[in-house]
Amino acid sequence: MDPAQILAGSLPNGWTRETPIRRDGQGRWFHGEDGIDHPNLVQAFDRWIEVAPDGRYCLRNDLNWAYIALEGAPVFVRQAVPKAGGVELGLSDGRCEMLDPKTLRQDAQGVLYCTVRAGCMTARFSREAMWGLKDCLGGEGDVLELDGVRFEVPTVQEPLLQPVPTFDDVPRAPKPVGVASEVAALGGVQGTAKDVSPLMGRLSGAVVLLVLGLVGVAMVFAVVDGQRRAASAPIEAFLGKEVFQGQGSGTDPSAYFLGEKPAPDFTLPDGAGNPWRLGDHRGRWVLLNFWSVTCAPCVEEMPSLVELARWGSRKMDLDVVAVSVDSGLGAVKSEFPNGATPGLTLLFDPEKKVVRDAFGTKKYPETWLIDPTGTIRLRVDGKRDWSQPVVFDLIDSLE
Repeated sequence: MDPAQILAGSLPNGWTRETPIRRDGQGRWFHGEDGIDHPNLVQAFDRWIEVAPDGRYCLRNDLNWAYIALEGAPVFVRQAVPKAGGVELGLSDGRCEMLDPKTLRQDAQGVLYCTVRAGCMTARFSREAMWGLKDCLGGEGDVLELDGVRFEVPTVQEPLLQPVPTFDDVPRAPKPVGVASEVAALGGVQGTAKDVSPLMGRLSGAVVLLVLGLVGVAMVFAVVDGQRRAASAPIEAFLGKEVFQGQGSGTDPSAYFLGEKPAPDFTLPDGAGNPWRLGDHRGRWVLLNFWSVTCAPCVEEMPSLVELARWGSRKMDLDVVAVSVDSGLGAVKSEFPNGATPGLTLLFDPEKKVVRDAFGTKKYPETWLIDPTGTIRLRVDGKRDWSQPVVFDLIDSLE
């Protein structure tokens, strides 16, 4: 192996740019069937996505490049922040750029897409990013209004654009970086090869992948608990550090992470007496809130659930269902003077056959997050602010 040849962007005889590296539609990286969990490496891969001269996606850095497989959009919009003069987008590749509102579009499910990187790539909005636009989107989410100017947001069958090649098959001039420092940077370790060795020694059961700049060289780079830490960050942000750590140690039982228990199916009437069945909502997330109008924390929490429901039911594949143990719509008129609230499903269980007998709930409020397969993923006791954007990060982390 000639290092100079690799650094020049070419490959030794018998080597290939084909790799088993892929990213799924949720933005998760894999080497074959093994997840790539190291946060620095995930961040680097997101940043290195480009389109090769033949139109295929690849990873490319200053040293070399290799093919990958991508499902869905190559870029995700992680944040959308309306500002004077437009909307600033925070992208999964670490870049920030202003939204071109003329490129905004949505698929049949209401998920937003736009075009970024000077028109070369499609970006898919995360739930949190769509939440950031909620005050700018009107109608059924099909109009964006910025500084008094209205832009249509068309619904399209195929929101992904054909990839546009972003580089010629000509290597970049390599930076004067050694292999050890490249590895150290990705591994989050400062210093030389001597500093990297302890890191490598700690990695077990890890993912083997081809790191660009070392194409064809097997490198172990995923920390054992990387996936756990990545998934738990939004949950910790939502619950708070003290509650989250207390859950792990068993000292704070106000939140429970389940993940294997199926939710009991049930049917309850809404305010008009129409039956609503949980099993009919497979394929969507369901946020199930048990409450009473006589419970002060429940009443304080309800506006955030209404806000979440207003947007979540339309754009997030999320059904927000409030199950009251009160006698009926008349009993909760103080909170719902106009009856039904758009997006929020209001059910009644005065005999507590579902709330107490099926779910075991005795204190309110209590909220259950049920995934599209009907599996309970999270239970939270007590009042929360369900209108904060991290709720959508939490759901994304559990998918």
